[in-house]
Amino acid sequence: MGGRARRFWQLPHRHKRWLLALVLLSALAKIAIAFIPLRYLVRYLGQPHHNRLLSVPVSPDQQQQARDIGRLTAGMARITPWQSQCLVQVLAAKTLLARQHIPWVVHFGARHGQQGDLNAHAWLSVGPDIIVGRRGHRTFGIVATYASVAATGKAF
Repeated sequence: MGGRARRFWQLPHRHKRWLLALVLLSALAKIAIAFIPLRYLVRYLGQPHHNRLLSVPVSPDQQQQARDIGRLTAGMARITPWQSQCLVQVLAAKTLLARQHIPWVVHFGARHGQQGDLNAHAWLSVGPDIIVGRRGHRTFGIVATYASVAATGKAF
């Protein structure tokens, strides 16, 4: 048995389910990104909060679950046969967080590249932790923020 398969079978049962769900969700996210204009897709991300740096309070158990989902999302991105870049990962992880009733915040950032082109990035945070898209996020200026309904003080 290969190393990846062995590691998968050693995961706790909940993590196996989450990883399989993340692979399926990333495929759906990839399809959605290809066929749905971003102005419609962002409605799925939560309540818009313009370009604010925002954080939501979570319990220690929710924080740990979110960290686990973040690690599984990073692992999922390495094994999918399609490119699972930041937005695909954000959409997949956000969906799993919602199923676990864990509040989230999604940030979209932009910066000018070396040739004057515009680069974009998306990252997802739960509480004080960035669980998806942490690498390089500080080099992007926040242009849009979306939070779960729970982050606005309303029920899921």
